[in-house]
Amino acid sequence: MFLREIISLRLLDPTLTDWDFKDLLLTLPEQKIKEIVVLPSYLRRAKQLLSLTDIKIGTVIDYPLGAGTLGKKAFEVGQAFQDGADFLELTVNAETLLGSEITELESSLGSLALAWGEIRLKINTGDMKELTKIESAERIKKLGWKRVVLDGIKTSEAALHDAEIFEYDGGKQLAVQINLQSADPETIKELSAQGVDYFGLSSLKTVDLTLAVNS
Repeated sequence: MFLREIISLRLLDPTLTDWDFKDLLLTLPEQKIKEIVVLPSYLRRAKQLLSLTDIKIGTVIDYPLGAGTLGKKAFEVGQAFQDGADFLELTVNAETLLGSEITELESSLGSLALAWGEIRLKINTGDMKELTKIESAERIKKLGWKRVVLDGIKTSEAALHDAEIFEYDGGKQLAVQINLQSADPETIKELSAQGVDYFGLSSLKTVDLTLAVNS
């Protein structure tokens, strides 16, 4: 398997102009990227530009803090699917994930996911305490979430550490994605060997898309 097959390209810069956005997206088919994540305001534009490709297009929900109400999250989810999203990244903070609200949230969004598409859970583990990470992974396992996106990780050492926690405590059903600030080949190989399934990158510059990784 090559790195290009497990990259989730994250185009979430709010200062990106429409011109630059268009130029970037039109280069993606030749790079054989499988999916991208864009801001909700760019979702329809992305669907238009990539309509003749197989590239999946996702967007973010309650981004970036994940502190919105259940109603806000549900509204954004419904709107995004109506706008054509293939999948969603639902940002949830630790307080929500470990509280009682997460059960209600999962219940209310479950039917939407079945009808429209995949909903992934995104959490910021960069500033989480160790115990909170373990409890979060255990809660994700209990709720049966299929894919988690770990964000806010600042070093390769922290990425390896968090990957180990969520691979071990998150359950066998869980696919783990780690968002990286840079795509150092050795780090990616280590993380892949650790069991990380996907990598989130904000740029493809200097990235070797043909890098062989574990399947």
